[in-house]
Amino acid sequence: MGLATATSSSTAWSSGVDGVVIVDRYDDAGVPSVEAVDVTSMKSLWTQTKTSFVRSDAGGVLLAQGATNLLVDQRTGNVTWQGPADTVLGFDAGYLVTVDKASNTTCARKTTSPSDCVWKSPGAPEGNPNYPQRAFGGGSWFQTSAGVVDLATGAPAPFGADASSPPAGAVYDGPSRDRIIRIEYNNHDNGMVTATVQRWDASKNTGIGPVFTTGGLSGELIVSFDATGPNYFIYGSTIHAMSWQTGRQQWQTPGGGSDCWTTMAGGVLFFRIAGGGISAIDAASGKTIWHSETLQPVSLWSSTDTGGIAYFTDSTKLLALNPTTFTQVASYDLPPETTAYFAGGRVVAVGNGSLYVLQP
Repeated sequence: MGLATATSSSTAWSSGVDGVVIVDRYDDAGVPSVEAVDVTSMKSLWTQTKTSFVRSDAGGVLLAQGATNLLVDQRTGNVTWQGPADTVLGFDAGYLVTVDKASNTTCARKTTSPSDCVWKSPGAPEGNPNYPQRAFGGGSWFQTSAGVVDLATGAPAPFGADASSPPAGAVYDGPSRDRIIRIEYNNHDNGMVTATVQRWDASKNTGIGPVFTTGGLSGELIVSFDATGPNYFIYGSTIHAMSWQTGRQQWQTPGGGSDCWTTMAGGVLFFRIAGGGISAIDAASGKTIWHSETLQPVSLWSSTDTGGIAYFTDSTKLLALNPTTFTQVASYDLPPETTAYFAGGRVVAVGNGSLYVLQP
């Protein structure tokens, strides 16, 4: 389908509900706009001009419109909340967390009913309106610069009172309530930034196993994990697999440096080295089970695994692979000058002012 406005740059994002894709685009003059499309009927649902996409959640889509953030309904485009962009601290796991600098308080709102605060706490930590913080621990915990809190209640967590914001201080992360790691960034006199990583006991507020120390970092440390696998992974010039149970290293293998893309699917760890190639390694053993010098993932922001099929592109074709054997299941020609994404539960391509959807 043709989009509402022809664009020179477009990106497709998940809306938070299957069947609706958000297309974020800039026209030739650099003016942003956002359009929601029903990928079943291929009808445009709504458009917001002079607006850019920030993040989506099952409760709505967070947009930036100048110095204002808008929370809108995915299907109707109705604005359910709006406020100054610099007051948005976090948006994830069904919550919108905002700060009131005048009263020096933090407010957590359910995205399904954002007019009221579910809880308030003292303090108004600084946030980043373009990159609001995510919850961690499977949506259990939320980190502020004043410490970690329980996202459902606002009560201080039994750990994380020393939490801060990178690239300095302590950061906590993890896939479930009791699978937590602690990362501490260290700034050195020569300008280099390093980090230490340790498995963390959330109930006892103490480390488990040895402390892992990185080399110099060019940005935030890349760590990936899932809620069921035996290991979590630290990335750099080498990939290190660390045990959730003991905090000790299980294996290591050459990696892609700090500028790489990673995702996990079905016990397989995919990583792409910036500028070339993608590899798949067994997450339990570290053994490389597949590598391609030419293929790229369909999206740098979403999982490669879509309904039991792994999708990749070689710039002209969309290739569907069996994620276990990596044999080709199907091949599709990509429309010229388009980029493929996984969004709204579907594989889509955008470019030249049009949206294309791979039919099931």
